[in-house]
Amino acid sequence: GNAAVSFGGTVDGARDLTVNTTGATSFGGNVGSTTALNSVTTNTGGTVSIAGNVTTTTTQTFNEAATVTASSALMGTDIAFGDGLDLVDGGTGTLTVTGNLTVAGAVDVEITGVSNPTADNTDLIVVTGNLDLINATVSFTATTPDDASITFATATGTLTVPTSAPTPPTGYVYDTTDPQVLKLSGVPEIDIEGGTPAQSIADGDTTPDSADDTDFGTHTEGDANVVRTFSINNDGTGDLDLLIADIGAPLEVS
Repeated sequence: GNAAVSFGGTVDGARDLTVNTTGATSFGGNVGSTTALNSVTTNTGGTVSIAGNVTTTTTQTFNEAATVTASSALMGTDIAFGDGLDLVDGGTGTLTVTGNLTVAGAVDVEITGVSNPTADNTDLIVVTGNLDLINATVSFTATTPDDASITFATATGTLTVPTSAPTPPTGYVYDTTDPQVLKLSGVPEIDIEGGTPAQSIADGDTTPDSADDTDFGTHTEGDANVVRTFSINNDGTGDLDLLIADIGAPLEVS
């Protein structure tokens, strides 16, 4: 049929759950949180929205256009979206998938009301398993996307993208060092490195570390000067303007 099917609360039990409707299917609560379901399957032709965690002992197959809140967790052996994945409010949480994740169709990340959705290296989709984007295009919507980026991360598995990388949205480019990340084009990004081999010094790092040459050791008055060399790099796609006073030493910027 084409009527809507809504699960307003929790769904539990070691059974296979199949929802067949060309209308809207919605899971408003956790599925399998107390007793995991065997599997969950929805048919093609409608829509499905997931606003909680879904736990199964085997597969989760969502054959229709799916909308998932970013704070959800999907746990099973294989989780598949057959008609795209719309990740809503991606700046406020992480969609965590325990198992292999396959997405056929478009991946749309909608972020509203946040200025920096991926601050502190937050991954929007984390997969413990393999992540396969089948002929996927990636779009990105944000109201105020300062420094915004989309990150698909695999904790232990591998990431497969289409043979031709998805065309980034207007105004975005792929990170030159990590093709899994989309960034705003025309935005600078400072990276300071020290040590041998060179290591990036994290933003806000206040802990001395010999590995990146920020640990100068203990010295007494009259000891020889300790010389350290640091490099300033621009990993972004816009011009980086530095307002630097006289530091009394050679300065090389790349």
